[in-house]
Amino acid sequence: MSVRYRRLTENNEPVMGKGSQDYLTDAEAVGQAVLTRLRFWKGEWWEDQNLGLPMWQSILGVVGARKDSIDRILQEEIRNTPGVYNIESMSSVFNSETRA
Repeated sequence: MSVRYRRLTENNEPVMGKGSQDYLTDAEAVGQAVLTRLRFWKGEWWEDQNLGLPMWQSILGVVGARKDSIDRILQEEIRNTPGVYNIESMSSVFNSETRA
């Protein structure tokens, strides 16, 4: 399966005006898609309030949120990205006191 994704600038703005150079393909496209999905919070898109990472519902907005629960949410979001077939390894850091 070939994946094509619009290239984003460092400020997460879509790149336009350079034809096919405006797009990423294959592994680069999947990587961009994963980053975009992890930055997209649930309730952020007016057309479908159920899409996105449940930051306030399950991560930042939950007192006592546990790292293993947050990791499962992140892994599910990554696995649901088109072009992702598995996660070979993942590491994360979570400070429950500061919720960072």
